[in-house]
Amino acid sequence: MSRTARRDIMAEIHPSVFVAPNVFVSGDVTVDEDSSLWPGASLRGDLAPIRIGKGSSIQDNCSIHVNPGFTVEVGDLVTVGHGAVLHGCKVGNHSVVGMNSTVLDGAEIGDCCLVAAGSVVKGGTRVPDYSLVAGNPAEIKSVRLKPFMNWVGALMYVAISSLYKEGATEFPPDELNRIVDSLKDKYPMPPE
Repeated sequence: MSRTARRDIMAEIHPSVFVAPNVFVSGDVTVDEDSSLWPGASLRGDLAPIRIGKGSSIQDNCSIHVNPGFTVEVGDLVTVGHGAVLHGCKVGNHSVVGMNSTVLDGAEIGDCCLVAAGSVVKGGTRVPDYSLVAGNPAEIKSVRLKPFMNWVGALMYVAISSLYKEGATEFPPDELNRIVDSLKDKYPMPPE
């Protein structure tokens, strides 16, 4: 049985999402409120669905793709760093996938995790909640991460993207901090 790409499915992108002009989104892709898609990001849900949660940031030159039977699920308040590749994997809430990291088919990153920059998480790997993983192949280095920095970083990207949507060309720290403070009730810090 052959599988063909689905080009008839339209992406669903919440109106609050910031989408940079040169982002490519195709197929069965859903991006929830307050998220952001930065320059050069590519999300191709042609063979299976891609789901991006609330307040998540898909940064510059990220590539998100799927295989039949391997969806991509990105939780709420997730930061996917510049140049990262997510392929048929799951990333839990409040996690960070570092710059130029790769997470492969069937891998599952738990909540409040950090995948260090440049890491390769092999297919089928299970990373428990609150873990730091690093290396190629990625190995668990710690299972006691504090989620505060992941949370604040994600809120900062929600703030920056909201200013971009308004056409801002300057991003004063006081204004960013005010926006972050206003988001803390909507997106509370996860338990430690």
